Amino acid sequence: MEVSTSYMLVPVLGLLGYVIYCFYNLLEMYWLKPKRLEKCLRKQGYKGSPYRLRGDPYEKKLIGEALSKPIGLNENIVKRTMAHLINTVQTHESFSGLGALEGEPWVKRRRILGRAFHVEKLKLMLPAFHISCVEMLSRWESMVSGKGSMEVEVWREIKDLTGEMLSRTLFGTRFAEAQRILEIINEIAALTMDAISSTYIPGLRFLPTKRNSRLRALDRELRARVQVIIDQKRKAIIAGEASGDDFLGILVESNLNALKGNNKGEVLTDQDVITESRLFFFGGQETGTNLIVWTMFLLSRVPDWQQRAREEIFQVFGDKMPTYDGLNGLKTSIFSSHSSYSTRLQVTMILNEVLRLYCLVPEVSRVSAEDTTLGEDFIPAGVEFQMPQVLVHYDPEYWGDDVLEFKPERFAEGISKATNAQGAYFPFTLGVRVCIGDNFVLLEAKMAMLLILRSFALELSPSYVHAPINRITTNPQYGVHLILRKL
Repeated sequence: MEVSTSYMLVPVLGLLGYVIYCFYNLLEMYWLKPKRLEKCLRKQGYKGSPYRLRGDPYEKKLIGEALSKPIGLNENIVKRTMAHLINTVQTHESFSGLGALEGEPWVKRRRILGRAFHVEKLKLMLPAFHISCVEMLSRWESMVSGKGSMEVEVWREIKDLTGEMLSRTLFGTRFAEAQRILEIINEIAALTMDAISSTYIPGLRFLPTKRNSRLRALDRELRARVQVIIDQKRKAIIAGEASGDDFLGILVESNLNALKGNNKGEVLTDQDVITESRLFFFGGQETGTNLIVWTMFLLSRVPDWQQRAREEIFQVFGDKMPTYDGLNGLKTSIFSSHSSYSTRLQVTMILNEVLRLYCLVPEVSRVSAEDTTLGEDFIPAGVEFQMPQVLVHYDPEYWGDDVLEFKPERFAEGISKATNAQGAYFPFTLGVRVCIGDNFVLLEAKMAMLLILRSFALELSPSYVHAPINRITTNPQYGVHLILRKL
């Protein structure tokens, strides 16, 4: 009987030990480690709200209040898109820091992906940008025909446009064929933002909740669909039926060339390619859409700058198809004797100012992977840095008292002289971690704005409601309603 009891105690004690082990790991992850990091930072003078297991309820209240109503056209968008950060900065003073993950894995990935955004590859993508814009404008012109003007919710229209551009340049296919992939990506992003904004419960992401189950199902479908396209692309390239002119083709062709040379260190796995394709598709569509839409919105409010941009476009291109060198020439400095700034800088100055006022990604965060020293500060591993670009872009200390005004002329002498502080302008971040697709986004925005302004005059609709919102990127919560007048 005693032997039987001792045998029974073994699994019970084992189970108890496992429960204690799991409990301690959860305690360490969600309470002990965060409190140690907080203590370390407070010793160095960093201020802030105390760590709470379920987040800061006051910040959630501020965000809810900010999003409950629209704002005036001339109001600071920061108080609506980043209400919680404004409170933090005002309460605990501001500080800045730059976190960056380094190492060979990042170097390898950056080197391979960089080939897709080389100048020569961007030139090959230009016709896809052009035909996508022409198709959209043809549809608009047929809608305006006989009326002269019409009201359009352009955010949805431009989102379809950038989806078409990305389908062609990412997969080498039409938007209709890749539309389901984009739908999946957008749903994953929406569910992820919903999870981020919800009350934080430790370990909830591991439970089979309705949202978690949906996310996993979407991820499986996305990977399966992209894998099919990768396999088709690889087969076509091997058979000589396709070339690596689109993003996916470049990665697949790069992998094949690396394997032929036995340089397996330069190869991305199919799962890596799927991950990068998803990021490129979502990030490319969101940033491209919002840059074009906020540019249209601001130009609809400032007819003078809209006309200056249009004059520059006709001066450089006339009614011809834009070329890469021509679009690149929009940033060439050719000073006029009749103006204090370049006559061929209008479009670039406008885009720079749009990126300042409506920063595509209002904040970026980095987590220190290891103990780090920045200046005199010791940053332990696990600390997350927030880099709120939009707060810096709206700081009158760096930009002057007219910081809320749309003034492209502040960039007349370039970015370095637009502000009185080096590093105060970083819409695509800075340094070696600068966004790898910045030139891609700017090129598609220039192409779209060039063709739109050549065909239509833009006016703000009376039905427009100004409600910028932070959804990873700066989105118009209720869309952007403009009146398009055919020229």
